[in-house]
Amino acid sequence: MTGQEVERRTPVQELVRTVRGEVFMEQVAAALPEGMRPQNFVRVLVTALMEQPELAEEASHESIIKSSIKAATDGLVPDGREAALVMFRPKGARKKAAQYLPMVGGYRKIAAEHGWPGRCTSTTTSRTSSARSRGCTTGRPTPTVESSPMRTPWAASSTGQAACSR
Repeated sequence: MTGQEVERRTPVQELVRTVRGEVFMEQVAAALPEGMRPQNFVRVLVTALMEQPELAEEASHESIIKSSIKAATDGLVPDGREAALVMFRPKGARKKAAQYLPMVGGYRKIAAEHGWPGRCTSTTTSRTSSARSRGCTTGRPTPTVESSPMRTPWAASSTGQAACSR
């Protein structure tokens, strides 16, 4: 071995280096809405990549960069509350790709920025119960949850078998 050993970088380290680079920073600055700093966006993106190393290892780096720019264009950070970067495998492709998905917190943030009324309400329903969540338009949701059992035509009888109730 010679005195000059080549340092091998992991896929996460390579992607972090690209994301912190000047070219990416300029692209993010051009995509972000006014008032958002590109340094903050990049810091959150780096944290997301370190929390999900499989994203950098298995998904194409090009798709991660494109998805990040799309999130920046919408003014959402991929922190798992406002938006998320998730992996999928396109049909016929060998390598997985990353995709940006806005989350409920991101939709609430966008609604608040566009002056929607003071209440954002979301409803979640399962087979056995229903929950209603209310948040405010301050950009940071402070939800209150109301939960109630649903009345279904089928209820368990005392013997544990399903019986019809009306």
